[in-house]
Amino acid sequence: MDYNLLKDLSWEKKQVLAANCFRKYCEKYNLIDDAIDKLLKHLYSMEKYSNEYNNLAIWEENGAVLELAGRGDPLPARLEQKIPKNKINEFKKILTYTVEVGLCDMYAAPTDEPYKYLIKCIKILEMNSIEFS
Repeated sequence: MDYNLLKDLSWEKKQVLAANCFRKYCEKYNLIDDAIDKLLKHLYSMEKYSNEYNNLAIWEENGAVLELAGRGDPLPARLEQKIPKNKINEFKKILTYTVEVGLCDMYAAPTDEPYKYLIKCIKILEMNSIEFS
């Protein structure tokens, strides 16, 4: 796949694709947890807040209070116990990269940062033989 094609996607579409990467990663390692489900639901809602509500500040606030927010907070203990020991650091990276796709340009002029974080998510999938689609 030519990843350069992803550059021209909207910021919101990049967030959805990054959320898909995170979901696929969790599925590969059978990581099932309510905190993951709530985070994914939140990430997928970005388009709605951006387009329908026109208020991304509310979207950001909703994400900040999640048990799994991807903003450097410790993982819930029950979730961390489910992650293979050799995958904990990688899980934290894909989690952070996924969330950063949506946050990094939220209050600034558009940059290539959402694209760069999305590519980092995709690379983690590739390292784990998970297909990006």
